[in-house]
Amino acid sequence: MTTWADDRLREALIGDRQLLTGRRDTPLAVHATRWRQAVPVYDRTIVALKKELPALPGWIALAGNYLGTIGVGALLVRAESAASRIAT
Repeated sequence: MTTWADDRLREALIGDRQLLTGRRDTPLAVHATRWRQAVPVYDRTIVALKKELPALPGWIALAGNYLGTIGVGALLVRAESAASRIAT
């Protein structure tokens, strides 16, 4: 397992944001959390995030188990929804 240093993670985040938005803004905060050989535990923040997804610009979509879904079938449904969102 490869673990990136916090500085490398931060630079990757800035680069990804630049690809998505065309801007190179400095994040207000970056908090790297690592779970070594464990399943992450999500809290109510995920529920709040899911409520905000429809407000994202149409060219941005999120999919993944970090949205509170861990079953393969549910992940595929969410991925299909995300792909449909950005394809229109």
